[in-house]
Order: sequence, then C-alpha cells, then structure tokens
Amino acid sequence: MLSVVLITASDPESGTPSGLYAAALARALGASGHQVHIITRTGPTPRPRHDARAPITTHRLPIRRNAPDAAFVIEACRRTCELRRSGRCDVIECLDAPAAGFAIATLGHLLGDAPI
Repeated sequence: MLSVVLITASDPESGTPSGLYAAALARALGASGHQVHIITRTGPTPRPRHDARAPITTHRLPIRRNAPDAAFVIEACRRTCELRRSGRCDVIECLDAPAAGFAIATLGHLLGDAPI
C-alpha cells in the first residue's frame, strides 16, 4: 500500500473539471488499497478544513488574500512536508498548473526520495 498525496487548487467537491478529476483519481487509488491525501484550497462553500473518509483524507488550506496562488503553493509544500515527515507520503502528484508542479518538484528534490 502506498500513501499518495494529490495536490490541486480545485476542491474535489467543487464540481469543476479538475476537482472532479481529483475526486475520481482519489477514489480509484483508495479502491486499489492506497491511502490518499488531497491537499486543496477552501472553496466558496464552507467545508471542514480536515475531512477524513478512509482511505481518503482531504486537507483544505485557507485562501490568502495577497498572492493566493503563491500562498497555496507554499502552504501545500508545507503540508506535504508534514505528511512526509510523519511517514504518510510515498508519492506526490500535482494536478494543476506548471508553476505549482515546479514548486512541488523542487519540494520532492528537497525531501529526497518521494517520487513526483
């Protein structure tokens, strides 16, 4: 069993195409026996910041007013580091824009052995 971290700016429950893709991928990975962590932003609809429905845990990060995209990438990196340090991150998949993917790839390099 792997512990997979999916990073997306679109909440899986938002109904957006990328959110729906993240939700479908998380369900498929979970059904295959993997633990899945989704790191996303809070959306306009109030939802819990931490939502655990085994084997999928959603971590919703607050949206910052100043430079929300950059702030999300920084917070997603922080949360991923926390998961990695606690042994809950074997694979990182960034589902969004190239800039976020680059930041996450850099994070993976810093973490050492987490496949990106």
